[in-house]
Amino acid sequence: MYNSCYDCRAKILIYPGDIHPDIISQFLGVIPTEKGVKNEYREGYKGRKYKIKNSMWFLISEDYVNSEDLQEHIEWIVHKINKIKNLPCYLQKKIQKIKLSKNTVAANNKIFIKFLCVWNPVEDHGGPILSPKVMNEIAQLNIEFSIETYFLYDISIIYSFMEAGQLLGVGQELKYEDWVRLLSYIKAVHHIPPSTLGSIYDTGDFRDDNGNLICNIKDYI
Repeated sequence: MYNSCYDCRAKILIYPGDIHPDIISQFLGVIPTEKGVKNEYREGYKGRKYKIKNSMWFLISEDYVNSEDLQEHIEWIVHKINKIKNLPCYLQKKIQKIKLSKNTVAANNKIFIKFLCVWNPVEDHGGPILSPKVMNEIAQLNIEFSIETYFLYDISIIYSFMEAGQLLGVGQELKYEDWVRLLSYIKAVHHIPPSTLGSIYDTGDFRDDNGNLICNIKDYI
């Protein structure tokens, strides 16, 4: 486990054009964690229905790997499909063998694939570590690989915490790193998204980006 990591996950996103996602499952021998079929309806925000514009086949580690080590999430993904090399070429060849009806002969059968990882750090240093073995397994898939990072704070909010503490007469013994850990702890306890910066007031109130009260820092010092 990496102490500098707040949250992480890995996912392979496959958009198979007009091909049904169940066919992708047959090709790969893997059941996706999420799928969507073109032109079907799905319930969205506040129960509103929307039509799926493009079929999709997703394999996401989030609910299946309980670890703050991004490498373990990646390993879970690659081991699901580790017998396949050059995934885009493999799927294209499989799709070419499908006998399409006259109504679908002009269908869009291009496949878009992406290997995406999310890594949310607690502090402003450190990072995920990948072994040569895992990097080689990723390379064998021959697909685009990216890591998205969302920091829990910026430097200005830490200094705002320190200034509020001085005004309130609390936390004088705390160092900069202690204030970083305090903010990280507060966000974790209150389930605040990593992308939320928030604001600290002279009263010690810590509010989210919409002005909603999260807590008062005096309760944690």
